[in-house]
Amino acid sequence: MIRVVEGAWRTGFVLGVLVVSACSSQPANPVQPDAAPLIQARSGGDGGGGGGGSCTPGDPLVITTSQLPNGNVGTFYGNFITSGGGSGSPHTFKLIAGRLPGGLTMASSFGVQSTSITGTPTTIETQSFTVQVKDPCGHTATRALAITIEAPRPLVITNPSSTLRPGTVGSSYAANLFADGGVQPYRWVVVAGQLPPGIVLNSSGQFSGRPTTAGTFTFTVRVTDNAGAQASREFSIPVS
Repeated sequence: MIRVVEGAWRTGFVLGVLVVSACSSQPANPVQPDAAPLIQARSGGDGGGGGGGSCTPGDPLVITTSQLPNGNVGTFYGNFITSGGGSGSPHTFKLIAGRLPGGLTMASSFGVQSTSITGTPTTIETQSFTVQVKDPCGHTATRALAITIEAPRPLVITNPSSTLRPGTVGSSYAANLFADGGVQPYRWVVVAGQLPPGIVLNSSGQFSGRPTTAGTFTFTVRVTDNAGAQASREFSIPVS
C-alpha cells in the first residue's frame, strides 16, 4: 500500500507532495532535520528601481550664503559659499552672470556642499555676480552676491619683539622679519645702525650668516610694499 501525504504551504507558495513507499524502511527522499525546504519562496518583486529614489529631493536645493565679506587690495582673500538640500553630493558651483573682483577665482566645489572664492584682490571695486549650484541629479538653484574690495590696509611690521633671536659667535644664524597689510610683495632694507658682523639681511626679510663679534647690535629696518607704502622699526640682535 502506498500512502500519499499532501500539504499546502501558505499563500504564495506552491503545493508540496511527499510520497512514501510501504515497501521501504526509509522514505525515497529522506528529509534531514537541518536540510533546507525542497520548495523555496521567490522574493517578491523584481528588485527594479533600486536607484530611482536617490533623485527624489527631500528639501529644495538652496544656496545658503546670503552675503560675502569685503576684502582689501593686496591682502589674500578666502571665503566660502555654502548650499543645502537637493539630492546627493557633491554640489557643484559656477558663475552664470557678472564677474568676481580682479584677482579672485571661484572653485567648482570645496568639500561636499560648498565652494571657495580665493585670491589676492588687485583693484578697489565692487562686483555683483550670480552663482548657480547644481546637485548630482540636475536640480539647480541660484543666488545673487557681491564682493567689495577696499583700499589696502595700513602696512605694519608685525614681529612681536624688537629683540630678535640671539646669536653665537661662529654659529649659523637665521631670523625673519614679518609685515602685514599693504600690497605684497614686500622689500626690506637696513636704513640705520649696524647688523652684527657676519650677518646680512636680504630683500625678503631674512637674516642669515655666522656672527663674528660678540655684543648687542641695534639697527633700523624699512619695509616697502608693491604700491610704495613704507613702514620702519628699530631692532636689536644680541650676540654672545
